[in-house]
Amino acid sequence: MLTSIIARLAVLSILALSAACGQAVAIECPKVGKDAYVLSSSQKRLLTKGTYIDLVNEIDEMSASLRTQRPDMSYSSLVDAIVTAYCPVVASQPSLSEQEMRDDVQKFSDIVMKQLSWDLAPQASSIIAHVELSPEVYRSVREKADAAGQTPSQYMAALLTKAAGVHNGQ
Repeated sequence: MLTSIIARLAVLSILALSAACGQAVAIECPKVGKDAYVLSSSQKRLLTKGTYIDLVNEIDEMSASLRTQRPDMSYSSLVDAIVTAYCPVVASQPSLSEQEMRDDVQKFSDIVMKQLSWDLAPQASSIIAHVELSPEVYRSVREKADAAGQTPSQYMAALLTKAAGVHNGQ
C-alpha cells in the first residue's frame, strides 16, 4: 500500500510541477529512460479512443511485458513506467486543455494502480483479457465450458488461442 501512495505522489508531483511551470506546452511528462515501454500506434489509439475494457487489456499487456523484461520491478516502478508511457499520448492531443490533460493522466494513473493491485502475480506468464459479452453470450459460453469440463475463462482462452493460430501457448 505504501508503494501505491509513493507512486501516486510521484505522478501528482509531476503534474503539479507542470502546472506550476505554466509553460506553453500543456503538460510536461516525465523523462523516458532507456528501458522505457514504447507504445505502438495501435496501443496509443486504444488507450485514448478505446473502451474501458480496451484500456484495462492494454494496461495488463504493458504490465506483463514490463514484468517479463524486469521480473524484480516494484509495484511503484511498474506504475511509473506505464504512466510515463501514456503521458506523451495525452500531451500530444491539442484538443484538450491543460487541466483536461492533467485530469486524464491522473484518471489513467488511478486505473493503472487499481488494475495492477488486482493483477500482480509472481510471474508475467499470462495476460488477463477482459472481453465485453452480452449476458446471453456469456451464458452460452458458460454452458459450453461446463459441458467441456472447463471454467468459462479456460474455455474462452482455448477458443481464442485456437482462433489466433497459436499452438501450445507459444
